[in-house]
Amino acid sequence: MKYVFFLFLILNISSIEAQSYQVTAKIINKSTQQTISSSTIKITNSNRIFSADKNGYFVIENLKKGIYNIEITSIGFKKLIYNFEIIDKDLQKTFELEESIIELLPITIVDLRVNKSADGFTIPIEIIQKKEFENSTRINISEIVEKNPGISIAKDSPWGSAINIRGLGNSNVVYLVDGSRIETSTNIAGGLSMFNLDEIEQIEIVKGGLSSIYGTGATGGVVSINTNRERFTEKLILNFGGNYSYNSVNQGNFSNLLIESMNNFMYLKLNSSFRKADDSKTPNGTLTNSQFEDKSYNGLLSFLLIENLKLNFEYQKYSATNVGIPGGSAFTATSTATYKKAERELISTSLNWINPFLSFTELNLKFYKQVIFRDTEVIPNANVIVNPVATHTTLGSLLQGKMMLNSTDFMIMGIEAWQREYDGIRSTFNISANEEVFDKPVPNSTYADLGMFVGMGKYLFAQKLMLDLGIRYDLLFIENEQTNNPQMIIQNGSIVIPPANNNTSYSANFVRNNSFAGNFGMKYHFSDELFSNFNIAYAFRSPSLEERYQYINLGGLIYLGNPELKPEISNSYDISIGYKSTENYAKIGCFLNNLTNLVIDEEIVNDSLYQKQNVGEAIIYGIEMTYSHEILSNLSVETNGTWLVGINQITNENLPQIPPINAKIGVNYNLYNNLEFNIFASFYVNQENPSPTESETSGYSVYDFKIIYKPNLSFLNKLSLIFGVDNIFDREYRNHLSTYRGISLIEPGRNVFLKINFMY
Repeated sequence: MKYVFFLFLILNISSIEAQSYQVTAKIINKSTQQTISSSTIKITNSNRIFSADKNGYFVIENLKKGIYNIEITSIGFKKLIYNFEIIDKDLQKTFELEESIIELLPITIVDLRVNKSADGFTIPIEIIQKKEFENSTRINISEIVEKNPGISIAKDSPWGSAINIRGLGNSNVVYLVDGSRIETSTNIAGGLSMFNLDEIEQIEIVKGGLSSIYGTGATGGVVSINTNRERFTEKLILNFGGNYSYNSVNQGNFSNLLIESMNNFMYLKLNSSFRKADDSKTPNGTLTNSQFEDKSYNGLLSFLLIENLKLNFEYQKYSATNVGIPGGSAFTATSTATYKKAERELISTSLNWINPFLSFTELNLKFYKQVIFRDTEVIPNANVIVNPVATHTTLGSLLQGKMMLNSTDFMIMGIEAWQREYDGIRSTFNISANEEVFDKPVPNSTYADLGMFVGMGKYLFAQKLMLDLGIRYDLLFIENEQTNNPQMIIQNGSIVIPPANNNTSYSANFVRNNSFAGNFGMKYHFSDELFSNFNIAYAFRSPSLEERYQYINLGGLIYLGNPELKPEISNSYDISIGYKSTENYAKIGCFLNNLTNLVIDEEIVNDSLYQKQNVGEAIIYGIEMTYSHEILSNLSVETNGTWLVGINQITNENLPQIPPINAKIGVNYNLYNNLEFNIFASFYVNQENPSPTESETSGYSVYDFKIIYKPNLSFLNKLSLIFGVDNIFDREYRNHLSTYRGISLIEPGRNVFLKINFMY
């Protein structure tokens, strides 16, 4: 390791350019006049991003004569945009940032397929920023983002969870990490659990169909996870930081360490984390088999080859062991299920070119490989052990360009290709018979997508009206090998190749699907504060490998796939009206999603055998509202609510996984500029209209509280101490979307937590 840093320090020798100028500046708090550390400074239309030091100072060197525009951002403060001109001398400046406990100014969407202000997005979108993860000890992503309207959490365990967007989850939501698709089995939640939360910079959640940009699967929405990004500074900076947290509800000990170094042409970051937790406690006992242990290693190496050309290399490795799964609809109620090992590994490289040529303002090229491995042990009874093992490998590439048609209108165009490969085996050992049966729950198979997309944004009527148009065409290729089940049987040490079971075997097959997807949206500003959004989208989802070929037998319940499934189609509509000022933000909207060819598990044999089938039509509709108000400069309130209905239009029955009416409210109070108090409450009414396969759930309310203290110490860039209590009153309740195998298991009880963040 020491040789890596030695080489890095040698390469950090900067060249000297003639006829250049510099900006020397300090960033301070406008109200207290104290310096602000760790701010981010970006020169727009450039890859040059800088960081202020612990005393609030920064220097931008090697500037030529001309006009520049910079953006200064810092957590807890309003964004500052400043224009200046370099004529024939250096510039010195002090920037004053205003405190903001509500983010009311435009937030930039990081995902490179959008890459614009959230204010310029016509489709409903929720943005969760880094401070939400820094100030939390939650176990996974879903627990943090569920505070937003229209977003709910579905659990198999405290560790394993998934996101439900307006009543749709699993295969109906596309998950991305730094633009790379996360493709894995959807029968068990857990894809969003394999992350180091301290690595996350921002999460963007699109609510509604958006296959016109992201391709198959985005009939319900998109979850784009963006990890920490590179920064460049004129002088060499070395940072060391990390955090430690403790949760009383599961005796959880979590730690994270970070080392980063940067200068004007290179950035290096190394990050590692470790977490271990026992069984979670509930108000009436212990939630058995809910323990977990995991660790992660991440690295990012970035080169600023020239001022407008950036090259990134990224590596992420996550590994979990002994993860208890007390839930999971695929398992029987008496089963004990555990992930013996769950791993995610991502390797990617990307090239970002600003103002490359002609009228292109940005060009992006990305390649990635992501592997997800799962080794599961299921014990349905004392006599049987089932061990499914599978590797999901996704290879992908993306080429995208952005053009400015004039000073306001733009066009994006791109081509994306990705392929998922599945390779798995399952063994079932009968102890009393001394017999082990090997079969394939899914044939070795591939799922490939080649998509081409174009998006346009146009402003009319003095920029009061913005139009948004997206079109995408996809070719999908699904192929599987000849698979005979069982594969073999070992009985008393002898190997037997049995005849194939036609009901659980698959012939070699090749399927090609193709589809158009599109969306049209508009946003109209009636005034500087009052605006309205409208969006209509046509999206599709080609059935997954598991839905086509699965043969799941985990101790009683059997789930079969169907190679003849048709793609699901979504026609969604969304309209809203909002008000936005420096102190208030309010928005209310309604939406409707009409789905055809829905894929469901149809019961073939009562309570024992199910097979995937397309069924008619379904409709999901509802209302969402959001309101934020800055009562005083240091006191704010935020609230939101969701009402949702899902109906199978053929049977007129309620759809499953529809969350009940809910509302959330949070109050934030800042004292002495470095002490923050936060109270958050969630309210859910009774779910009295579940689907025929679900049970009713009672309403409940849960209250959380935390204190954040940020002492200003000269020898540290950043220090924050967080103390709080989740579920203050130890309320006993059940989340309607948690798939605890039909058993009314309840959520974890009161949790007293502590977290320390530091950066030196």
